[in-house]
Amino acid sequence: MTAGNDLARLTDTALLRRARRDPDAFGEFYDRHVRRLYSSLLRDLADPDAALDLTAETFAQALLSIGRFRGRHEESGSAWLYAIARNLVLRHRAGANRERRACERLQIELARGDVEAAPSSQGGGPLLGSLRRALRLIPPDQRRAIELRVVREQTYDDVASDLGCTAVAARIRVSRGLRTLQHLMRGET
Repeated sequence: MTAGNDLARLTDTALLRRARRDPDAFGEFYDRHVRRLYSSLLRDLADPDAALDLTAETFAQALLSIGRFRGRHEESGSAWLYAIARNLVLRHRAGANRERRACERLQIELARGDVEAAPSSQGGGPLLGSLRRALRLIPPDQRRAIELRVVREQTYDDVASDLGCTAVAARIRVSRGLRTLQHLMRGET
């Protein structure tokens, strides 16, 4: 019997335990689950590129954390893998939601056509180009405050810490920056 046949007979849990010392065992686990995991992620995300990225990231995370796998049942291995994937999907969606909320806070709309309408040499659509130009025109301390508070969604205390000022000063910088950005985006300067 070859080593490959031996691995094919192991349960997912046994494969993951063996993978701590045998890379071929993880390869068998990967081969066993990659297509099904990708299909599941594609159904969840409806985006082939994102599903492919998260499939790869799921297996990378599984390999990095294999020492923490504690499965006791035959199906524990696949359950563990799908739990990793579920967490990555949640993070992916949270990132997309943060991006959407940042655009809402900046009072801009990023329609799919805006981004796709412009040649790639411009680095985005006309709206993104206008936003980038406007961001370059506001004072750097206000720009950084907006980035920390609106885009990264940090608390005002964290923004203040990053900027080396008080929370009140951080609020003022964000408020002034957003007001200036809003005027610039509307062409009111």
